[in-house]
Amino acid sequence: MKVLLVGSGAREHALAWHLRRSGCVQSLYTAPGNAGTERLGTNLPIPSSDLEGLVQWAKAHRPDWVVVGPEAPLCLGLADRMTEEVGVPVLGPSKKAALLEGSKAATKELLLQEGIPTARGGFAESLPEAMRLSRKIGWPQVIKADGLAAGKGVFVVENQEQAEQVLESLLVERKLGEAGQRVVIEEFLVGEELSAFVFLYEHQMVFLGTARDYKRVGEGNRGPNTGGMGAYSPVGWATGEVIEILREKIFDPVHRALRKQGISYKGILYGGLLWNEKGPHVLEFNVRLGDPEAQVLVPLLPLSLLDLWRQAQDYELSSWSTLPSSNRVAVGVVVAARGYPEAPILGEPIEGLCPDVEVGEGKLLFLGGVRREADRGFLTCAGRVVTAVGVAQDQARARAQAYELAAQVRFPSAFFRRDIG
Repeated sequence: MKVLLVGSGAREHALAWHLRRSGCVQSLYTAPGNAGTERLGTNLPIPSSDLEGLVQWAKAHRPDWVVVGPEAPLCLGLADRMTEEVGVPVLGPSKKAALLEGSKAATKELLLQEGIPTARGGFAESLPEAMRLSRKIGWPQVIKADGLAAGKGVFVVENQEQAEQVLESLLVERKLGEAGQRVVIEEFLVGEELSAFVFLYEHQMVFLGTARDYKRVGEGNRGPNTGGMGAYSPVGWATGEVIEILREKIFDPVHRALRKQGISYKGILYGGLLWNEKGPHVLEFNVRLGDPEAQVLVPLLPLSLLDLWRQAQDYELSSWSTLPSSNRVAVGVVVAARGYPEAPILGEPIEGLCPDVEVGEGKLLFLGGVRREADRGFLTCAGRVVTAVGVAQDQARARAQAYELAAQVRFPSAFFRRDIG
């Protein structure tokens, strides 16, 4: 089987390793990939945002399946073009369905219309309108850029002065460009955060698992939001009863809402949730696996995403099912470059880096912002450099293994949070 994998981060390295382990993938191409994916297949010099380049390559080489890692190509319509112009199936939803992630305002509107639990709030397009809404919501509150902002478009503000600064930077100064030309403002909810993942194929839905990620750059959840500094899976308190509530209150209603709009969803749906005394609330939806959540979720899956896809195509899955537990825990620690997320130091040589994923019993190393040069070896090329993952029967052991591995990856500006898991 020939597979095209789109993306370049540690998530894509994890997916490449996962696909190779299925035993069914003879040829794996990753666009553009990184120093890790090149050991598992062939990297293509095509950026993930270059839809035309990806489609033309697919027309020429006819892959059997396309797997899309990041959200941007999906929101631009890559799945539509691959299915309509090339006739190849895609693990990733259509452009219409991808609005669940591509527009936080559209998602907020859908949640409120369908009565799906979410924070009280609304959206605005001008500074005066936004300030009126902000004062109405009260403090603390969360301000979100409407569009895609690579995990950097969410701001928690404590007072009116902070709110005005954030709103002015987004709506007037256009700090995030088009992504911030509209904002969502909502109340700050207190509770336990939870990431939950389902695989959807038309009317069939499979619950894949749960994770807890760490968005702030510093220990104790301090500092700016990032794309994610670490994660663990599963979340211990998310038992069968909790999963059934998630189905009833979150995933079934949003699935019905999509089908009511004539949208057939084929791919991963990731609910970023908060659980408090009133139950689950949707903070956001993502239309793909998260990063770093994929790096801890994928090693625990009892069967491959390719197997799930095949079963779904043959309509062998039910309207709701859950995967059996692996009875293991995975903890992932992101090693980043100093200055991340605003201005990471790049181009530094990396020591202690093993290009193989499995670097010891219960230790997995997924490369993200890493490139390889013939004369200089491995170099950093993005803010999040690697994800060190420990897998064990209990969380304490998995955490210890992850930190042992993280400490072995060395470059001058390296840092990582020490409170993951």
